[in-house]
Amino acid sequence: MNSIGTREKRLAIIFGIFLVCVILYVFPIRLLNNSTIELQAQRDTLQAQKDYYDALASQNEATRQEIQRIEDDIADVETTFLPMLNTECLQQWTLDIFESNGCPYLVDTKTYDVMGPQVMLPDGSYSDDAVVIKCVDVTYSTTDGWNVPSYNGTNSVYSEEGLIDPALIEEQMTDRHYEGMYSRVGYDEFINSLKVIEDTDTDCIKITNIAVEQKSGYLLMSATINFYSATFTDRVSEPTLTAPYISWNGMTGIATDHGFIGMPFFVDDQGTEWYGAIMTSAEASDLERPFAAYYSAQTWANLVQQVGTLNALGLTEEYGITTGTSSVPEGGDDGVVDDNPVDEN
Repeated sequence: MNSIGTREKRLAIIFGIFLVCVILYVFPIRLLNNSTIELQAQRDTLQAQKDYYDALASQNEATRQEIQRIEDDIADVETTFLPMLNTECLQQWTLDIFESNGCPYLVDTKTYDVMGPQVMLPDGSYSDDAVVIKCVDVTYSTTDGWNVPSYNGTNSVYSEEGLIDPALIEEQMTDRHYEGMYSRVGYDEFINSLKVIEDTDTDCIKITNIAVEQKSGYLLMSATINFYSATFTDRVSEPTLTAPYISWNGMTGIATDHGFIGMPFFVDDQGTEWYGAIMTSAEASDLERPFAAYYSAQTWANLVQQVGTLNALGLTEEYGITTGTSSVPEGGDDGVVDDNPVDEN
C-alpha cells in the first residue's frame, strides 16, 4: 500500500506539471483581464472627457461665431450715426454745399443741439446710450430778376485803390430791365442743395422745417439740417420704419406746370391765372435785399417810388401801358407813385 508503482508516480508527476501549467496560465490571464477591465474603464472615462471637451470646443466655436455676428450687426448700426459732431466742420460743409450748387446768398445761419429721447430699460433705469443731434439752420435769398446781385466781391464798384468808382456803378446800372419772373435765381438751387446734403448720408443726415417766405420780389428760403450721432454701450432696440409718416401717403401727379412760389415783381407767365399781376410800389421798393449790391437796391427803391413798379421794370411799352391811365393788363399796374393796382396779389 505504501509503495507507489512507477506508473502511478509518472501520472502524479504529469498531473502536477499540468496543475502547475494551469496555475501559471490562469493566474496571469486573470491578472491581465483585471488590468484590461481597469484600462477599459479608464479609456471610457477619458473618452467621455474627450467627448465633453470636443462638445465644449464646438460650443465655444459656435459661441465665438455668434459673438462675431452680433458684433458685426452692432458695427452696422453704429455706422448709421456720425462718429462725432464738430460744429464748425458741419456748418462749413453745409454752407459749401449751397455755394457750390449755385445758392450763395446766405442771410442767416446758426447751430444748436437737440436733446435726444432717453431709453428706459426694463428695470426702470435709463440706458447709457444716447442720441446726439446737432442742428444747422440756414436761410438763403433768391434774386429778384432786376437788382444786381453781389457776393464775395462780385459786381464790386470799388477801384483798385479801394475807392468807389462811379463809372463802375454806371456800368452795372445802365439798361437795367426786368428779366422775367423765372429769372429769379436761388429757389431750384436751394432745393438741389438740400437733396445733395441729405443724399450724402440718408441714415444720419435729415432735412426738416423747410420754409419759403415771400419778400419784395424775392424769396427767403429756410431749412433745418439735422446731423445724428450717438454714444453707445449696448444697443437695445432697432428703429421701426413702417410708420405712415416715413413715406409720402398723400396725392401725387398734381400738375404744377404754371405754379410759382412767392410773388415776383410782375407775373409774365401767360399760362397762369396770375398773369399780369404787378407788385405794389410800396412793397416792391423795399430796400432790404440781402442778395443785392447796395447801390442797386437803393437805385431800385428810388426808381419805384418815382415811376412805379411797371415803369421801373421797363415793361410799359412791351405790354402797351400808358403811365397814369387805366390801360393796364389784367391784374393792374401801379405805374405812378400813388398807385392803386387792380390786383395787388
